[in-house]
Amino acid sequence: MMPLTPETYDVAIKFLIEVGKLAVSELKERWTLARQKATEKKKAIDLSNPVEVQGEAKPLLRDLASDYGEEKIRQVIELVTRKQRLIFEWQQRKIDIEQEYNRQKIDLSSYRLQKRDLDEKIQNTLREIESDFGQLGLKIGQPEDVVEAGPAKVAAIRLDLDTFTLLAGTVGDGNFPDRLIHEQKFKSTDEPFVTLEQFLTTTINGGLAVEVYSSKAQISSKIGSPIEFWVMLLSSLSIDANRAGPLKWLITETVTALKSKSLNPDSIFYKLWEFISQQYCNQLSPYYRPNIIAAISNTAAESASQNHESLFLFFSFLYDLLKSDLQSIRQIAENLERFDDHLGNDASPSFLERLKYLISIGRVMALQDVSDIPRFEPHLVPIPSNQVVDYEFESMVYPLTVYERSVIRKVLPTKDSNPSHPFTFRIVSDEGESLFNILSSEVRAIVNLCNERYESSDDYEWDVPTNVEWLSLADCLENKFPWGNEPPTPKHANVDFGTSSKIRPVGTYPLGASRFGTQDCCGNVHEIVRISSGNYFPDDFRLMGGCYQTNVRSASCQIVRSFKPKDEDNRRNVGIRLIRFHKRDAQKRFIALERFLNVHFRPQGA
Repeated sequence: MMPLTPETYDVAIKFLIEVGKLAVSELKERWTLARQKATEKKKAIDLSNPVEVQGEAKPLLRDLASDYGEEKIRQVIELVTRKQRLIFEWQQRKIDIEQEYNRQKIDLSSYRLQKRDLDEKIQNTLREIESDFGQLGLKIGQPEDVVEAGPAKVAAIRLDLDTFTLLAGTVGDGNFPDRLIHEQKFKSTDEPFVTLEQFLTTTINGGLAVEVYSSKAQISSKIGSPIEFWVMLLSSLSIDANRAGPLKWLITETVTALKSKSLNPDSIFYKLWEFISQQYCNQLSPYYRPNIIAAISNTAAESASQNHESLFLFFSFLYDLLKSDLQSIRQIAENLERFDDHLGNDASPSFLERLKYLISIGRVMALQDVSDIPRFEPHLVPIPSNQVVDYEFESMVYPLTVYERSVIRKVLPTKDSNPSHPFTFRIVSDEGESLFNILSSEVRAIVNLCNERYESSDDYEWDVPTNVEWLSLADCLENKFPWGNEPPTPKHANVDFGTSSKIRPVGTYPLGASRFGTQDCCGNVHEIVRISSGNYFPDDFRLMGGCYQTNVRSASCQIVRSFKPKDEDNRRNVGIRLIRFHKRDAQKRFIALERFLNVHFRPQGA
């Protein structure tokens, strides 16, 4: 490693002057006298807070202020450091009382009084800091005689990231972080960061070791270029689990960059997210912070404001960034699922479609091999007994998805499939009876595997619902639709409204839910139901619920449709929803079915 040079000294003292504003003209005059023999001395530099220089050499600061100012300079720096920390504590307290007010723990007058008091304290302290630096009262003396220098010493420079983070939020016009993240030229108001960049460039190019540390984040890292420091600074500014504002700013700026396709791997933006993912999100990192993934996921989902493009762009980017970190991918998917659970019914179908896809694709990405595939544990809701079905059972909230079918079969989903879509059976007209043999085999396999692998109790069993069970779970024994008798709207169901239609992820239409919580009963895919206790297709089964190709005028959930192979296409619009019932009710199921069909069975062609 190279020793310090006079040029390095020059930049270092300039940096010290800018940070501390330590009697600029007097120190420059002292410096001019002292640097004449700096080449022979090769001494380490001590810039004190926020810059520390470690080494065995005698500090240059002692040479510059040997007989009059060193102690006073140190006292002022220590004083200012304490005041800066006090400002930081007051700023954190402002955040705390705002949260207390939002949680209704304090009233409005108390909130305003405390906030005004803290604002005054912060402003007074800032004025005191300026006064402390402006009243050093240094006296000009003669430079200390230079002693014969020994072997050159190597210095290790340490930068206090917390101090610079605090400074970055207050310097100049307050827009320094924006200029930094967009790699714009710094303004004159961005001092001392203009000088800091020159200082870092000179010291690093001179072969000095530069270490950046943060007591708050409990991290310490050596850097090899100024951009690495800026990345750490932006990370410190943005990632704070107690403050949503800076993180929201970072995510908003990232989405804007993604939309403009300016987020390239060489940009500070990209390197910043790499740093965050490697330092805070990776379980193998000594600085792993699991709350960071939750904060990023929740803030990004909420910031999307139901803009499906923003949601999809950001989380696709995040998944790609973390694709080798399966645990983080799984955690993001779980966080998004919790966000989905609390979203309510106001979200648009287009937003929910992207959200459901991101949840399911995250689950799939977290599967490295078959051994990672979880148990089949679908979301079930209880269906109470009624005047026709005199027993209780449980129903899947949604039709079986591509992902869930892979879980049952213990196979990884294909890369070209959408794991959030309903699983559909391939029904091709020219296969004739063999078509229905294949369909029968697939349905029986799904049901049997659920009973063999995923039923932990001997008292319960899985099966395809009967026609009357399906009408009960859809709440359509008396109503045409799960929500009543009002015709579907584009917010209620995925049916054909006269425009192009396509299959969509399950759960995209929460307004179309039944009172029991089942969804997707109207539209998206036809659902297979039993009309007898047999297992032969097509005689023992029918279709309910319509599909995405069903015209809105014939979308009633009370219509029973037959299996009729079509010549014009592959009918990838038939799915399945499973129920779970008590074995003691096995005979009751088909008694209730026969009783109902004798009165109501009116099949129509699909």
